[in-house]
Amino acid sequence: MKIFIIVLRFLLIILSINLIAGFVSFIYLIKKNFSEEDIISSNTKHIIVATGGSNRILKGLQLAQIENDRKMLITGVGKGIQKDDIAKAILAYENQKQVLNCCVDLGLSALNTQGNAHESYRWLKRHRAQSTFLVTANYHMPRLVLEFEKIAPEIKIKIVPVQPSNDPIQKIYLPKNLILLTKEYLKFVIKKLHIEMA
Repeated sequence: MKIFIIVLRFLLIILSINLIAGFVSFIYLIKKNFSEEDIISSNTKHIIVATGGSNRILKGLQLAQIENDRKMLITGVGKGIQKDDIAKAILAYENQKQVLNCCVDLGLSALNTQGNAHESYRWLKRHRAQSTFLVTANYHMPRLVLEFEKIAPEIKIKIVPVQPSNDPIQKIYLPKNLILLTKEYLKFVIKKLHIEMA
């Protein structure tokens, strides 16, 4: 029994070390690969915004205003939400309201990141898109990209990471940010394992 407990403790220590090392690598991944916009070509006419913060929607609207023929989907909005509600929530200016009304579709079915990807893929296929801007928070981008690459490998993704007003990456020392990032890291690991084992 003592040997079993010793082995179990040893395995738990190894697991803890691996999780901590993985978490540090995850933060480094975000800072290195998901902190800068990938806006190389103006040929991209479609924009996907994953809900979760007003800054994301504002960034999407900014991209839509650059060219008149761009279309945008806000995925995961939730049933019952109207464009007027979004305009009020983001304190939209008149020109932003015009873009919302003319060029933005609302995705009402997605309940999570996987749902965001599937809802977005259906919308992109309907518009025969070959590429898209992908707008979400910097810390959420790795998992959303994983989902997209799984179901839509043929669509080229141009990432547009958004820093939240209180960026948890920059203020990781705050308990609430550490908890948020730890949860996101564990979700990322589980999703990556699921994809690799499928």
